[in-house]
Amino acid sequence: DPALARVAGEQLAHGRTSLADWFVEDKGFLPFGRLKDGSRYEALSSWQAIAVDQGGLPEEKAARAAGAFNRPELSADWGTRLFATDSPFYDPLSYNDGSVWPFVTGFVTLAEFRHHRAQAGLQHLFGVASLTGFLEAGAIPEYLSGDRAQPLPHAVPHQLFSSSATVHPLVSGLLGLEGDAISGELRFAPHLPSFWAHTRFERYRVGESEVAGEVTREMGMLRVHLRIKGRPLALRIAPALPPGSSVTSAEVNGQPAAVRIEDHGIDVHAALETGPLGEADVVYRIAEGVEIMPELRAAEPGDRSRAVRILDTKASADRIEFELAGPAGSSAQLRVWRGEAVTVHFPAGAAEFTRANVTFQRLH
Repeated sequence: DPALARVAGEQLAHGRTSLADWFVEDKGFLPFGRLKDGSRYEALSSWQAIAVDQGGLPEEKAARAAGAFNRPELSADWGTRLFATDSPFYDPLSYNDGSVWPFVTGFVTLAEFRHHRAQAGLQHLFGVASLTGFLEAGAIPEYLSGDRAQPLPHAVPHQLFSSSATVHPLVSGLLGLEGDAISGELRFAPHLPSFWAHTRFERYRVGESEVAGEVTREMGMLRVHLRIKGRPLALRIAPALPPGSSVTSAEVNGQPAAVRIEDHGIDVHAALETGPLGEADVVYRIAEGVEIMPELRAAEPGDRSRAVRILDTKASADRIEFELAGPAGSSAQLRVWRGEAVTVHFPAGAAEFTRANVTFQRLH
């Protein structure tokens, strides 16, 4: 119905404009809501992740909002708080005003991967997955304190939607799998750490097709091997590479292939497309950029949050700079792709976490 489609399009455009107008420029995120007196409650909340992931914000605003989630005021080693610790009504023991919900952290993780905040997404995915068995074997609890890794007294010990916060972000975020059974297409845009030498998955269904895949990584090379059982699929393969990387050559099944570089500043994707295939062996030769491996910390009961967090990455013509947050007065040794580990010192201060910057010169 053309008339109905026109009305739906107008409503969509209006909704996107309203959402973009709701963005707070000087804070870099969406406020939580409007109070009874008409003022906006401009508190950083995990709930905005639903809009950031799926709401159609302009990319620049969505990317800034996604970058806000890994601030230590919102993020803990076991997930993200519903409200940041600097929010006016923050309460770490409150069901709705400061506790950590694994379920809502799942939306945060999806938004981070969608907007290329892969290190933050991996930290949140790992933190939630590590809660498995916290209260009950094989289960993830409903919610925990915002101050310590401790389920609160009324938390359901086996909350199924908490477990969904590991499955969906793993498949759609970290692995970047998206199939279209009607058109017979598969998109594979993984955000895997360069430090992982080998990653494998299997039994991903796209209609009547079943996909298995492997990603092999070493310095200067990335290899993707996909096998499709059933109907061949057209492929769009676009793995993430460290910021500052470039591709010197690529092959698909032994033949040279054209690559389109998608540079997002905080990472680079090497995209190529094929017609329908039953098997694809893709090899990229890479002039490497720089990547920092995020600190993956599995919280123990009663722990406070201590992990170093990557807040932002900026790549310019001659350098790549990382902004980090870590416990005030502490030092941390971080693994670096393309070099030796670096030791970062976080200045002492009144705040629980302070900031530090690490800069690397670009080699090409």
